Amino acid sequence: MKIAEIRTLLVGKRISYYDSFSGTGACLVVNHVQNAGSSVRLVEAKDSRRGIYIRKDEVKTLISEKELVKTTTLEGCTLKETWKLI
Repeated sequence: MKIAEIRTLLVGKRISYYDSFSGTGACLVVNHVQNAGSSVRLVEAKDSRRGIYIRKDEVKTLISEKELVKTTTLEGCTLKETWKLI
């Protein structure tokens, strides 16, 4: 997806993110979409340090299903990253 399409679909929406490995999470209203190589960074304010990253090729799944869960196994432990549109 192109950045312009992602902006149109996500600006104004509330998104939450949780990473089970580090225990970090965030919830914000998307006001800006910034290009970050193969990912996009979703932020509330243009100059904000806080943001949520998601791969460009996974945005379509997030939008259509309202949730995206990526599962990784590392040394026998299951790790999850979860994005939700709420």
